[in-house]
Amino acid sequence: LFAEPCVQVEPGMLTRTDMTEGHWRSEEDFLLRSWDRIAVLTGSVEHRELSAILPDERLFTVADVYAGRSAVMDGSVSALTLTMPTLKWLANTAPVELTVARLPAGITQRLPAMPSAFAFHPDDTNRLPDWNRAQATVLQYPEVSSLLQELGFTPLLSRTATQEIRP
Repeated sequence: LFAEPCVQVEPGMLTRTDMTEGHWRSEEDFLLRSWDRIAVLTGSVEHRELSAILPDERLFTVADVYAGRSAVMDGSVSALTLTMPTLKWLANTAPVELTVARLPAGITQRLPAMPSAFAFHPDDTNRLPDWNRAQATVLQYPEVSSLLQELGFTPLLSRTATQEIRP
């Protein structure tokens, strides 16, 4: 049981700050730099979509986000691909300086932004209308919008666009 989607999450990359300069300016750079390895969570959407366009030797599968961050920090991979909120949190809690970057434009067609919503227990159906009204009110405050963007969330697409990309 989900509330109305209120924000969306976009994919991004976590890289070492010292390796980010001039990296992957275009989809072509991303696809052609054969020496770069990209970490992805095993079985994730990023894993599925990037394995369709990159050879196996370019992907480095990890069991969890901490293993992915460690691989970035020790240089085993050039980047970890996940959603922006997760990457921002990983960067902010890392013992070294890491950079969160957007994916090249062409790659985001394979990994589009997806709507995000609060989840409720199915027994709480009666609370959902009140939640949705309160959520709509709170989201009108610029401070809330600013905080959400700082955390890596972006404004939601129009409702019809959201419905079209939902699995």
